[in-house]
Amino acid sequence: MEAALHQRLVQDWEPEGVHQRILASQRRRLFLAEVTGSSSLYPNWAYQPFTDESKRFIRGSGAAGPTSVKARARFPYVEPVKPDR
Repeated sequence: MEAALHQRLVQDWEPEGVHQRILASQRRRLFLAEVTGSSSLYPNWAYQPFTDESKRFIRGSGAAGPTSVKARARFPYVEPVKPDR
């Protein structure tokens, strides 16, 4: 059973080839890091989300909160209903 699962896992790709490409990519990036040192031209491959999360979501439901503003902007206007719990 384990052999059959492994065969199915690797049937559409070659793990050794993927491994070799990963190592080559790491060597290239290490070389670039060593050559450029602390230069601002050195690319940072780490994912950095530069999103202000406070502007991304609507939070709160108070009378003066952002949710009430959104509710008043609906057309047609629907009177907000308090939660039942």
